[in-house]
Amino acid sequence: MLVGKAQTQPLRQAGGDGSSFGDFLTEALEKINALGEESQSKQIAFAAGENIELHEVVIAMEKYSIAMDLMLAVRNKILEAYQEISRMPV
Repeated sequence: MLVGKAQTQPLRQAGGDGSSFGDFLTEALEKINALGEESQSKQIAFAAGENIELHEVVIAMEKYSIAMDLMLAVRNKILEAYQEISRMPV
């Protein structure tokens, strides 16, 4: 039966390079942090009167905002999945 065969096979990792989901999340958080730092530095540079265009500042801010929204959505889905699993009878 196909279902039984799928359950006996070991799970393969999506990355294929041996990285775990935790490593993926850590890397994603580091990228989000870098976007935040870039956004902040562009805002400071613009406010200080350096040679930076307003649209560059707004684009950096929006990239950070979108990344944060995505991270929060993933976090909420992970929490929902955990809560659903914890409600399962043992």
